[in-house]
Amino acid sequence: MTDLKQRVFLKDHRKYLLVLAAMMVSLALTSCGRAGAPSPPGPTSALTYPHQYPSE
Repeated sequence: MTDLKQRVFLKDHRKYLLVLAAMMVSLALTSCGRAGAPSPPGPTSALTYPHQYPSE
């Protein structure tokens, strides 16, 4: 593309590019998942892991 065509393209599509950039940033931030370390389900008294494996 020539320099003039590239400027016109960016000027015409600036709103779409900004929306796309905002969507990419929001997707990147939300894909991180829940904050903190994962915890096993259920009460802590019912957890069976980690446990000792039998030695052979």
